[in-house]
Amino acid sequence: MRNRTLGFALAGAALAGMASPAVAKNGRAQDWSIADIVEAPSVIDLALSQDGSEVAYILRRGDMRENREIFELHVVSIASRHERVLATSAWLGALKLIPSQKNAWSVLGDFGEGVQLYRFDRSGARTTVVSQPDPVLVGSADGAVPGIPNDPPTRFGVVSYAWRPDGRAVFYTALDRKKAGSTPLFDAAVVEASSRRRWEPDVDVRFAVSDENGKPLAVASRPTSDRIARFAGGDAQWQGEALYYSTMESVAGTPRITRWRWNATDGASHLVEADAAFSSPWLGPHGGALSVRRYGADRKIIEIDHDGREHDHGLFAGTLSDPRSPGIWRSPDGERVLVAVRMGDIPRYSILLLTKDGRSRLYEVAGSLTNCSFDGRLRGGVCVQQGLAIPPKIVSFDLGSGQIRPLIEIAPRYNLLRKSAVEARIWRNRMGYTSSGFVIRPDHYEPRKRHPLILITHGSDADERFLSADLVWNFPIQLFVQRGYIVALVNDPSPSQSETLALAASAWSNCGKGMGPERVQDLMWLNGVASYEAVVHDLVNQGVADPNRVGIAGYSRGSQMVNVAMTNSRLFQAASSGDGGYLEPAAWRYNRCSYAGVFGGRPGTVSADPLYRRLTPSYRAAEASGAILQQMAEPRPGAADFHQSLREAGVPAQITLFPGDTEASDETHLFHIPTNRAAAMLENLCWFDFWLKDISGSPIDCPRISDWKAMAIDWRNGKSGG
Repeated sequence: MRNRTLGFALAGAALAGMASPAVAKNGRAQDWSIADIVEAPSVIDLALSQDGSEVAYILRRGDMRENREIFELHVVSIASRHERVLATSAWLGALKLIPSQKNAWSVLGDFGEGVQLYRFDRSGARTTVVSQPDPVLVGSADGAVPGIPNDPPTRFGVVSYAWRPDGRAVFYTALDRKKAGSTPLFDAAVVEASSRRRWEPDVDVRFAVSDENGKPLAVASRPTSDRIARFAGGDAQWQGEALYYSTMESVAGTPRITRWRWNATDGASHLVEADAAFSSPWLGPHGGALSVRRYGADRKIIEIDHDGREHDHGLFAGTLSDPRSPGIWRSPDGERVLVAVRMGDIPRYSILLLTKDGRSRLYEVAGSLTNCSFDGRLRGGVCVQQGLAIPPKIVSFDLGSGQIRPLIEIAPRYNLLRKSAVEARIWRNRMGYTSSGFVIRPDHYEPRKRHPLILITHGSDADERFLSADLVWNFPIQLFVQRGYIVALVNDPSPSQSETLALAASAWSNCGKGMGPERVQDLMWLNGVASYEAVVHDLVNQGVADPNRVGIAGYSRGSQMVNVAMTNSRLFQAASSGDGGYLEPAAWRYNRCSYAGVFGGRPGTVSADPLYRRLTPSYRAAEASGAILQQMAEPRPGAADFHQSLREAGVPAQITLFPGDTEASDETHLFHIPTNRAAAMLENLCWFDFWLKDISGSPIDCPRISDWKAMAIDWRNGKSGG
C-alpha cells in the first residue's frame, strides 16, 4: 500500500549523508553508517560439491543505489579460493547439490519467468529442471497470496523441491490458480479475508514428481489452509524410490498431521501407520530419533532406536537443527552423525559430532558456525563463521583434525569498521527464570560514567550472528553504540529451562489446553518484563547505565513485549515498537485459538474481560511509562488502537507507516525496501536521542521534531498536574 500521508519525508540529501557507507582512511577503523547496516550481506544457502572441491552459496544483500535487494549465486574453488558469480536475480533460494552429479547444483530462482527450478553447473550454465506456467504472485500485494514475511512480492511457479537420492527424480510443490469466479465468501472465509485487507487468488498446492524424462507425475493436491503443504513443502523425504510427505487439517479446531507414502509404481498415496507417521528427520548413529530431554536440572541428547532402546549421548543445553541454522549429516556407515546445534548458555551456533560408540565432540569457533555443508563421507565441509562483532566469512572444516580455516571473506568492507566490545550475559529475574543475551558497550565507554541504555528484543534471536535482520530489524545497533548508548540484546526466558514454562508455551499455541490464561500471561509476557527489569537493575547497579535514560525496542514478538513492558513497568522512558498489534482486541478474530490461551476467550465476555484489562496494552495505555513510537509495514488495526489509546491518555506517541513498492503493495514484516529501512533507522536514532538524551535533531534529519517537542511539553505538564 502506497502511503500518501506518510509524514516522514526524509530529504534526499540528509538521507544520503546519513546512509553513505564507511570508507577507511589512514588505516583507522571507520564509523558505521546506516548504509553499512542496510546493505549488509547474508548467506541464505550453501552447498558443497560432491567431490568437495567447490562450494556454492546464495548471497542476499540490500542495494541503496538501486533501492532493492539483490540475490547472487556464487561458486568458490576451495583450492585456489577463486570466486565467481554465476547468476544474479530478484529472488533465489533453496540451493542444493544434485545427488549423483559431480559439480552441479539446483536452485529456485526468478530469471524472468517467475520462480522456477534450475540446474547450474560449475561453468555457470543454467538449464531448466521444472517450470510451471502461470506463476502465482506471492507476497503483500493486491492479487497475491500471502508468503514469507521478508520477501518482496514475487511470482512463484515452483515453491519447494526435494531430490530423490539417485538424482533421477525430483519432488516439487507448485501453486495452482483456480478458475476465477464470482462466488461470494461465507463465514470463516470472510473473517479470514478481513485480516488481509485485499482479495487474493484462490489457489491449491500441488504435489508432483518430475521423473528422469522430465514427465510430471501427480502426487496430491492440498488447499492453502494446509500450512505444511503451503510453507513446508509437505515435509517431503525420499527413502529410496518411495516418497514420504505430510498433510495437515483442522479437526475440531485442533491441527492433525497425517503422513503418507507415495510410489511411482502405482502412483497412489498410502496412509503410513500411526507408529511411523512422525518419522524424525534427526536420525542418530543408532538409526533412531534424536531429541533433547530434561532430567531434573539437566538436559541430555537421547536417541531412541527402532527397538525402543534409549541411547544417552550426554549433557546438552541447546537445540538440535535450529531453523535459523539447520542440518544433520550421516556417514555412509551411519556410525557418525553431525548435527547443527544452537547453544543455550551463550546463544550461538555450532556443529556437534555424535558416534555410535558414545563419543561426542563440539566444534566451536569465535562466534558461530552456520549454513554448513559436508561431503558425503563426513571428512570435511564448509560453514559460515560469523558473530555479533564478526563479519561473515566462509571457512573450510577438516573433521579429522578439527581444524577450521578461513576460505573467503564475504563482506571485507566490514573489517574496516569499528568493533565494539560484546559481552555474553545471563540474567535471573525475580520470578526465578533466566534470560540470555549480550551487552554492547559504547566505543568511548567510560567506566565511571552512566550511559543511556537501550534494550532490544525479539524472542530468541539475540545470538552470535552478524547484523541478522531477525534481531536488528530497523534498530541501528552499531549507530546507537557510536552515539554513546549501552545496548542490551535480550532473549525471552527459554521454555526449555522449565517444564512449567514449556507448558505455558504449549497452552498459548494450543488454545489454552493445560494451563489457565492468567498463568500464561504471567509466564509468557510478564516473566519477560521481569527479565528486562533484571537487565536494567543489573546495569544500573554496576554504575554504567543511567536509570533516567532507559529505552526499549523490538518488532513482532518483540513489539508485544515492548508494549507490555511500557504499560507494566516504570523503568523505561521511551520505546520503539515494530509492526505489532497482537494482544489487542482487534486481532482476536484471526487469532482466536491463541487468544483463548492468553485471555480465555473473545473480548466482551464476562470471564475474559478482566484478563484483557490485565494485559492488553491499549487497555493499560494510561499506565505507559514513556513515549512510544510504532513503525509499521502494514496498517494493523491493533497497532492503530494502541496508538489512539496512548494519545487519548496523553502519552507521547507516534505511529509511522512505511510505503510498499507500488500503490498495490505493502512493505514486508522484515523490511525489504532499502530506503524504508534507512528511513526507519534514522527515525529510531532521532526518537531515542530526543527522549533519552534531550537532543533535538535537525528538522531535515528528524522532520517530526516539532511535534515531539509539543508532546514532551504536554507530557511534562500532564505528569505535574499542570
